[in-house]
Amino acid sequence: MTLARSNYGTRLKVGSPYTADVGEVLSIDMPEIIGDAVEATSHSSSGWREFVPGALAEVSEFTATINFTDTYVAALYADFAAGTKKSYQIQFPDDGATKWTFDAYITGLKPLGADAGSPETLQMEVKFQPTGANAVT
Repeated sequence: MTLARSNYGTRLKVGSPYTADVGEVLSIDMPEIIGDAVEATSHSSSGWREFVPGALAEVSEFTATINFTDTYVAALYADFAAGTKKSYQIQFPDDGATKWTFDAYITGLKPLGADAGSPETLQMEVKFQPTGANAVT
């Protein structure tokens, strides 16, 4: 029997204690937690490059797609225009067991296309750049 779970119900929260949603999130292109590797090759490396973990890590830039609503878009634009760093949390739908918490800046806002021939909800892509330390629980 599988222990897999659906990704439905993943939330993107802002502020602390993370009670406010960033918006009506449709999808999140998840960030990547990245560590660097430092080359440690020497003449005694038997002809193979060797690496050791570096001391720097980061959370990659990521994009969330939300429904375009006046309230959320106005708040996101204000944060973008002011260069405001805020605390964010991705809450996975595993009964609250997994949460990624980080500070980030909004680095892009892109309203998605509108097609009169096949109308859909108006949507916006919001690009986030995490900065500094993060917590994964």
